[in-house]
Amino acid sequence: MRSMIPALLIVDLLAAAVGEAATPVPDPATLDALRADLTQAKIVRVTSASGTQMLRDVRLDSLGIASTRWGAGAGARPALFTSRDAMPPPAPRPISWSDISRIETGSTNVPIAALKGLVVGGLLGYAVWATIPTGEDGGQGPAGVIIGVPALAGLALGAWLGSERYHWSAVYPRATAPSSK
Repeated sequence: MRSMIPALLIVDLLAAAVGEAATPVPDPATLDALRADLTQAKIVRVTSASGTQMLRDVRLDSLGIASTRWGAGAGARPALFTSRDAMPPPAPRPISWSDISRIETGSTNVPIAALKGLVVGGLLGYAVWATIPTGEDGGQGPAGVIIGVPALAGLALGAWLGSERYHWSAVYPRATAPSSK
């Protein structure tokens, strides 16, 4: 029985090597194009057999895609307040090309969302300034303050909300094989 264990291990390793060799790997031109797309991306969403993962700082090679950090806002600390001996979260495991069905890059629209927030906040501030007497004498108060504060609050809220929403663009779709019945 003991002599069979090394033989079984060798068979398992050979089967894994043959399985890895049979996986479809993108050609070098496609890998170069993907690297160019992914280096400019703020975040990358990878759909694989194990689910969808959002990654940052991705690396591509012939084995698959790997990352040093998890997705949106991933930091080096596991919590806001940690002790010195707290372990950082582990780096995500590499995803092999055989598991990947789709790779998308994400970008935010912070300037547009901030501008929308500025306009909405300014309009609300103007509505308050024009309809509610806020001055000491019962008239309209200082327009710069009554319109400006809601406008700046809208700007900040729009920028924050815009940074949380991503627009996704597919850079590597792979058609799934039809199931045989």
